[in-house]
Amino acid sequence: MKAVFDSRLLLGAFFVPGSFQDRILAHLVQGRFEHVTSVPILREVDKFLLYALKEPRESRARVVDFIKRLSTIVHPVTQVKIVSARPMDNLIFEVAEDARPDYIVSGDKKHVLPVGSYKDIPVLAPPAFMKVL
Repeated sequence: MKAVFDSRLLLGAFFVPGSFQDRILAHLVQGRFEHVTSVPILREVDKFLLYALKEPRESRARVVDFIKRLSTIVHPVTQVKIVSARPMDNLIFEVAEDARPDYIVSGDKKHVLPVGSYKDIPVLAPPAFMKVL
């Protein structure tokens, strides 16, 4: 099984112990599914760590490197515009377009989850993805 996550979901796993995101990360570490991501999504993770959480460069690099080690990095060639209000949210749909994961997972109730599915790929909130696992 293969899934793509939005950048904030990845961060929740590191900063909210016991959360659905944390439990999803534990399943990923155990090899229960494949996580696909892209360099632009990883850049978003780094930006959030810098601007929102004020993490120093070394801490940011450790988090991003850890995600890289657990993930398959894809280089999407297709640009999509599914979410117009927040263009950065389109990054997960671009990964989905090229990597064809089984699931798109996001906690974004306003922009991403309302999409419902993208090209027959379900868009799930973390609790729903945990049920699949």
